[in-house]
Amino acid sequence: MFCPSCNKLILINSDACSRCGDKTVGSKKLLSERTVIIFVSSSVVMLSIIIGGFFIIWGVVAALPEMRVVTAGHVHNVAIATDGTLWTWGYNGRGQLGDGTITQRNRPVQICTDTDWVLVAAGGSSNLAIRADGTLWGWGANGSGQLGDGTITDRRRPVQIGTDTDWINVFVGGGVAFATKSDGSLWVWGSNYRGFLHYIIYGEYNYPTISWDRNVHIFTPTQFGEDTDWVSVSISTHHVMAIKTDGTLWEWGVQSSRSGTPEQKGTDTDWISVSTSPLVSMAIKEDGTLWAWGREHWTPQTPRQVGTDANWLKVVGRIAIRTDGTLWAWRGPYPFTGYYQIGAYTDWTSISVGFSHTVATRADGSLYSFGRSHTGTLGNGVGSFSERESIRPITRRLLWHEVYVP
Repeated sequence: MFCPSCNKLILINSDACSRCGDKTVGSKKLLSERTVIIFVSSSVVMLSIIIGGFFIIWGVVAALPEMRVVTAGHVHNVAIATDGTLWTWGYNGRGQLGDGTITQRNRPVQICTDTDWVLVAAGGSSNLAIRADGTLWGWGANGSGQLGDGTITDRRRPVQIGTDTDWINVFVGGGVAFATKSDGSLWVWGSNYRGFLHYIIYGEYNYPTISWDRNVHIFTPTQFGEDTDWVSVSISTHHVMAIKTDGTLWEWGVQSSRSGTPEQKGTDTDWISVSTSPLVSMAIKEDGTLWAWGREHWTPQTPRQVGTDANWLKVVGRIAIRTDGTLWAWRGPYPFTGYYQIGAYTDWTSISVGFSHTVATRADGSLYSFGRSHTGTLGNGVGSFSERESIRPITRRLLWHEVYVP
């Protein structure tokens, strides 16, 4: 049979797995009678049924459908397939996989039967998603009200957030969420711990002469100012970056000079995308050039061009996609010590970075991952420590979830 933790083939009379040391089989005496393994077809890999004092089905593993986009949380992932279905895998301690349990999933699993999911954002242990009818849904951790459903109750399955049907984009991170509507307005909810919400709670102020209440929360979507020209938002642990329809770049939070009040970053009007993190922010301009800036003693630095190339399409963290579909990453802290190509493919379409892992999709709908994981985030069936130094495909899914019946 196969080890339920690391998927290694083990002997029926084994007391523990030789790879990961899992003693589940021996301790529960599930192998006292027999194990049945059935190969159904080329798409369904196996069905393992153990008959004895217990009955267990730990997974029917089948081929993964084509994926359109993938997003990474801290130690979990969410993806939308080309058929509009929703898939999750990784750690599930706060119900962030949305399958109704807190059970870790080491391979992608479909979490509901709906086929109209169009956009999803994962951040920390929470997720927010938009369906084709413009409704907003959330699940996972909710201790700071970051799901926006008016409570602080974790949700193990997607729940609708309000009744509005004009949501077009959503952004999650740091216990807070931002979203835009079809009229260009920006909405926010969650924790004010980093001063992200101070602008709408108390009005303008200059940090650090006026402090803020870090325990203040907003539990339902609330409009952020009166502007109706917001396009995108990127959330870090200490600050927020955003782009408006006129191509201007804006910043607020602990690491900005005015903290809770949005402040324009420079005077350029040709920014098209931005990705921020605690130590470095990277952005792309209309001409395809890539720019980066960090922080020195909490003082914001000025954006500087990275290299001379003008063929950058998308950037997330320190990883970017060129217009030719190739994938690249930068070495070392900012200022970087160099960059390198990831893999040899030329058709990457989406990329997302978690705590210590990265997930991506290609034009053919195939799903990939690399990095380190202790919680199944690589999607390769390994639930204990796993490491992929090179990017590799995720090809299998759980057709049936684990079932344990004494």
